[in-house]
Amino acid sequence: MINATKSMRSIRRRERWLDLLNAALVRDYLVSRPPVDADAFVRMPDVASHINSLHTGIVYTGFDGDHFGLTSLMRQYVLKGHRVPANPESIIGYKDSVDAHGSKLDVLLDDLAVLGRCDELWIFTDVAPTARDAAANLAEGALLELAYFLYICEAENRSTAPVRFVSIASLQGVASAASHVFRGTFAELIGNLTSDQQRILEILEDLRCGLLALPKIAYILHDPLDAKYMDWLRPTAYKGHRVPLVPQLAVEYGDIRSAVVDRRVDGPLACPITSWALLTRLADELWLLPSVSVDRPDSYTCEIVKLVWQSQGRSADGLIKREWSDFGIPKVVHEDKWPLTEREGRR
Repeated sequence: MINATKSMRSIRRRERWLDLLNAALVRDYLVSRPPVDADAFVRMPDVASHINSLHTGIVYTGFDGDHFGLTSLMRQYVLKGHRVPANPESIIGYKDSVDAHGSKLDVLLDDLAVLGRCDELWIFTDVAPTARDAAANLAEGALLELAYFLYICEAENRSTAPVRFVSIASLQGVASAASHVFRGTFAELIGNLTSDQQRILEILEDLRCGLLALPKIAYILHDPLDAKYMDWLRPTAYKGHRVPLVPQLAVEYGDIRSAVVDRRVDGPLACPITSWALLTRLADELWLLPSVSVDRPDSYTCEIVKLVWQSQGRSADGLIKREWSDFGIPKVVHEDKWPLTEREGRR
């Protein structure tokens, strides 16, 4: 009887914080957002604590660039597996990274910076999940990612390297399609590289010796109602030698809704705030932006994510306040000239 009572209390506590989490998201997307509720704000640390206690893995989604158009399906596939996706295109922004660096190697270093913080690597490919096939048939970027991940898994003494190869047909809803655990070790993969693939070994060795360094990751937190300015955030981060992680680009609200509608996701992951908050685990810094509208009540989403970050035992130096003017957004830079009407200018 005592155990049953404790179980019911646990369920009620879980339901309460999930209710608050979902209510926070609904409230944050209201243009006429109500003022901050003091009682709700007091409960935010409890919500953050519950999110931080989740044992939800973050999965890096590797893929051949020819499958670039399927990245949203990759994110949804991972969510349906009850994990948080870290898709390199959705985080680094391939064009933004190329524009910033002008070098494929530097773009791949951005990718590896993200990959190195993830719990699992899922490669979306039709290549067979063996060391021989991977070395022979994976695109060089995906091959480097696989080699690097196997290397760090062995260096960290993980009992098994959590790597899966997911068929492209799986993304297209083919029932018979499947994912398979990669069968191979770092040594086996490297042993199957040919003489014209030695650059991969050189890059790994340079990383090991410190001749190459992976960039830091900046998580850029903004009000959900300021999402229309997201595309300005990455270029400025790259100028500061940071990999930009913009949560609402990394995991889109539509990804979550698709997984929920398919009845494959429920509980905490059914609310995008959970995925956005868990992605802070990948970052070295949290850049906090104010609302563009100075009269808008504070965002609960931003408060929860900030509390999740702080409850991870982060250094205070990692929380950095930024201004929208830092990012060259026309409405902010040309505040008086941008609106067409005086009424819009007062919003």
